[in-house]
Amino acid sequence: MTSDAPGPFDADDTFADLTFADVAAAGLVVRGKDFQRCMFRRCKLPESAWAESRLEDCVFEDCDLTRMVPRGLGLRGVAFKGTKLMGVDWSGVASLPDFGFEGCDLRYATFEKLRLRALKVIGCNAREASFVDVDLTEADFAGSDLATATIHGCTLARANMAGASGVLFDPQRNRPKEARISVEAALAIVRYYGIVVDTGA
Repeated sequence: MTSDAPGPFDADDTFADLTFADVAAAGLVVRGKDFQRCMFRRCKLPESAWAESRLEDCVFEDCDLTRMVPRGLGLRGVAFKGTKLMGVDWSGVASLPDFGFEGCDLRYATFEKLRLRALKVIGCNAREASFVDVDLTEADFAGSDLATATIHGCTLARANMAGASGVLFDPQRNRPKEARISVEAALAIVRYYGIVVDTGA
């Protein structure tokens, strides 16, 4: 798309109750736009920049948002489903974000110094994702792959990781009070610190 070509969201500054399907615009800049109750289906917007925009009660379904830049993006009740979000740095989103993921590709994503209480990461590929100094109180990672993910300085109080695979974190460098993990994850953590587990077998 050339710099003087009209963008798919140039028509207005506010969009409500609309469906955007099969939009393809790599590197698109979405600045100062307000989307309310909008549906995005099969949109290919890799490396798009959502500068100082707002999404409220919106759904992204089967989209490609690889390496999108959500700096200053407001997120309220936003759901990402079956969407590619590889390499996205979520650390610059607007304060108190409210969003969740289902069946998404979150590899290499970065979450840092965010309040994400009750975050839903369901059935996602989050390998090598980074969670640093994040409040994940009551977060749910059911069915997600967290292998080689970094979890450091996080509040994991009552978080549900029991159904996730590849869970490994340092209990002393996080706050995991009442977090739920599987037996396999507990054994992996113990073994990581060089403790020999005698199963009696």
